Parts: sequence; structure tokens; C-alpha cells
Amino acid sequence: MTFFIRNYISINLQVQTIKNIIQVSQFFSA
Repeated sequence: MTFFIRNYISINLQVQTIKNIIQVSQFFSA
């Protein structure tokens, strides 16, 4: 069970990081 929670958290963090990178790149290209 702990494995699934850890996996979920790490995937969430990766998604957040990707969203942040996209926002930053859009900001600089605007």
C-alpha cells in the first residue's frame, strides 16, 4: 500500500514540475 502512495506522490510531483516548466517557457516566449 505504501508503494502505491509513494508512486502517486512522485507522479504528482513530476506532473507539477512539467506544468511549471511549460508555464515558464510560455512566459518567456510571450
